[in-house]
Amino acid sequence: MGSLVSSLRWQAFESFFSLSRAGSLFASSTLKLSSFPAPATVAATYLKSAAPPPQQKHVVIIGGAYAGLSTLINIQKLLSGEPHVASPYSPPALSSLPRTPPKITILDERDGVVHTVGTPLVHTSPNYAKTTQHFWKKYEDIPYLRGVEVLQGRVESVHPDRKELLYVPADSDGEKGKSLAYDYLVCATGLKRAWPVQPRTTKKEEFVRDTKKLVEELIDAKDSVVVVGGGAVGTEFAAELKLTQPEKRVILIHSRNVLLSTEPLPDEFKAKALELLEEAGVEVMLNTRVLDESAGELQLSTGATLKASHVLWCVGRQHPSTTYLPAAALDAKSGLVAVSSTLNFPSSVANSNAHYAVGDIARWSGIKRVGSALLMGSFAARNLVQSMVAEENNEEPKLAEFPEIPPMLVLALGKKAVGYHQAMGFTFGEEPLKQSFGDDLGLSICWGCLNLEVDGTATQTGEN
Repeated sequence: MGSLVSSLRWQAFESFFSLSRAGSLFASSTLKLSSFPAPATVAATYLKSAAPPPQQKHVVIIGGAYAGLSTLINIQKLLSGEPHVASPYSPPALSSLPRTPPKITILDERDGVVHTVGTPLVHTSPNYAKTTQHFWKKYEDIPYLRGVEVLQGRVESVHPDRKELLYVPADSDGEKGKSLAYDYLVCATGLKRAWPVQPRTTKKEEFVRDTKKLVEELIDAKDSVVVVGGGAVGTEFAAELKLTQPEKRVILIHSRNVLLSTEPLPDEFKAKALELLEEAGVEVMLNTRVLDESAGELQLSTGATLKASHVLWCVGRQHPSTTYLPAAALDAKSGLVAVSSTLNFPSSVANSNAHYAVGDIARWSGIKRVGSALLMGSFAARNLVQSMVAEENNEEPKLAEFPEIPPMLVLALGKKAVGYHQAMGFTFGEEPLKQSFGDDLGLSICWGCLNLEVDGTATQTGEN
């Protein structure tokens, strides 16, 4: 997205961040770019010091999705003297930069970043099955990563006391894990969700194949297609399926008496979501559970039997990807990282100020959304760079505190959307859908936030 000075891009960015689950936080806030120091002034700090340059630090980012890439992009921008990627709410600017830029490594199980917000669309639409490759961007195709070490593998353990992690490379072929030393660590591994909510593979080619197979199965479904789970993902899957394949009988089954029953949202929002789904032609069964699935039939808790050619399971089977972290860093109940207000590990963990957790694995207020992940990456980048400056100068770092996030959500339900923001209230219709998701379930907007292009290329950081 580059400098985001373009008014058109800024308007789209602000609208997107103000409402959607792929957006940021404070629509009522207005970013003043003049609050940032001039790039030339900040960058000049590299030239003013006559002291020998400090030893290069090593920053490792585990996970390269929304939060991980946001952290990387913002580190790159800060080090080049540019402001953060703009958002309606940004961390304080830095007055100086480290004299020695760090080495940066991304370690991820996948070979690229996936636009998971768009899975309800790409996994149901015959048209989007032809362009599935645009929803998965391989790291090797991102130009601004050419100066970054990218490792594909699974992290086994992190040892904060000695600032070292152990991982198994993707191509290890049964070999033992390798060690990787670091000075600063950012954990952005997100939540694990079952297919088809998330990819079940770590390779783009297999993802494309899986998606096409799923869409073909949905096209061939002669009886009803049943979506189980009336949370945010299930409602969007049902709506997108009915929109892209209107001839299909689509049934959404939810075990509670209202949709989105676990979300801290107003009753008006949940009622409108039900209304829009039914308006789109989706049959909704509330207070109903699936007891058994066999031979194309579902046994329901109501005593009824339902024929189903295909079942999409979108129930809340998700857990944080934090098993590689020490127990002292985690909230015992949720398994999320018990981050401080500066997004650091809890103080009980050794070298906690050198360890960050961002995105869905961080225990924080608000609904898990892409916008929060992007903003967390911005704050973590700022605090990490500030910590490097403070370490070089033998000072205490002045870290920015991440704000509390009120409940907010926008759901794309066919041709309309329903949204809620504490400051803006309740909204629904075609305009919120356009503002928050465009016509591709947020692909263009999310890729823009991450300096990626939809057509298979990517822009360099800092370009318009």
